[in-house]
Amino acid sequence: MEVDELLKLSASLSGGNVVLELFDHREAIVSGLLPAYVNAAVMANGKVMRSGSIGKEMLRLISGERNISSAIQTSGMRSNRKFVVFSTS
Repeated sequence: MEVDELLKLSASLSGGNVVLELFDHREAIVSGLLPAYVNAAVMANGKVMRSGSIGKEMLRLISGERNISSAIQTSGMRSNRKFVVFSTS
């Protein structure tokens, strides 16, 4: 399955109620998933997120980038590489 197909599948499965995001499988990224989720959830409650969803905010926080496009380039899933699925359900 290609990256675009996996991203569409994850979006359709999440339905807006569950955080479901795909990340590159590097140890630095994987070890930061839970802290990034907690921080993104706190930011969502305070309405201070820079992105439109908790999953995208997690990606931004893990990457250390200021915008989501750069975050996807830095820490997002890529074809032909291992990846991690993070879900709250």
